[in-house]
Amino acid sequence: GIVREACPFHGIVWGPARYQGIWELAGARPLADERASVSVHYYSPMAFTHQCENWSGSALERSAGVPFPASAGTPAVADLEARLRRAGDDEALALLKDAFTRPWSAATIEADFAEVAAWAGRNRCPALLGEFGVLDFCADPASRANWTAAVRGAAEANGIGWTYWELDQGFGFIHDRRSTDGFNGALIEALTGAAGP
Repeated sequence: GIVREACPFHGIVWGPARYQGIWELAGARPLADERASVSVHYYSPMAFTHQCENWSGSALERSAGVPFPASAGTPAVADLEARLRRAGDDEALALLKDAFTRPWSAATIEADFAEVAAWAGRNRCPALLGEFGVLDFCADPASRANWTAAVRGAAEANGIGWTYWELDQGFGFIHDRRSTDGFNGALIEALTGAAGP
């Protein structure tokens, strides 16, 4: 009501609380506003997208070497599980096991975005993928590009617009925004379907 009073014709982009995760749409109702769109974020599985994350003290910082696509039986995932078990790192081990309760592939991601499209259709509310990305701290470049292409492709196949998180920090696709040097060609290709500079 407050936004509409000040801006009667603007679009409103909102997201389900707390993380704007796809899973949070299940309990969400759209705004009663024909100019409103829902935005979701996508970083699944976080044991892959946030491996080696170093800003929150989470067990994700101890997740490393996870490829995409992968399942619990993928050698790199099994090796990481064995290392975490030997180290007695129950927190990181639980996070890894939770991430791989299902295999992660382009088909898994497609199924997640089909859920978003179904929710948007039932509720007559356009959907936007407001954030997605993979940290470049220790994910291998090919896996990072594969996951990014799979997410972009799934969003587009389901009629969902997208915005990538971010330009030149940990999730970025260029070394420094102040220079035209240092583009990550594989990531640009994953985002656009065309070869990078």
